[in-house]
Amino acid sequence: MSAKRVGARSRALSAEGSVSVEFAIVAPLIAVALGLVLALGGFAAQAVTVQTAAASTARQLSRGTPESLASSALARANFELKEVRHEQGLVCAHVSSRGRRARLGTSPGVFTLIPLTATGRACAAVDPV
Repeated sequence: MSAKRVGARSRALSAEGSVSVEFAIVAPLIAVALGLVLALGGFAAQAVTVQTAAASTARQLSRGTPESLASSALARANFELKEVRHEQGLVCAHVSSRGRRARLGTSPGVFTLIPLTATGRACAAVDPV
């Protein structure tokens, strides 16, 4: 074998090896970024759910539903009624995830350790009786 062929062959093997190393470095970074995007999407969905629960609770309270009944309905859905305020013809409800920090994402894993709390506030006009 000539020296030219040996040199060309070793450069080709070196190029294949560098591509493998680059892939080994980039692939986990892409996987982590994709996981983070999915987890943040799950948390955003949870935040929307809590906000919807707050709006629904404020509407119920504005129509005369007792606070204890609204609170128990939220508890069944794993939410907590933090505060109710009556001001200038409005009833405002503050709702959060019940008794613990909200999980970031829907499945157990490293993202359950990030301390984010999903809360929602909403107000509704009091219905005249």
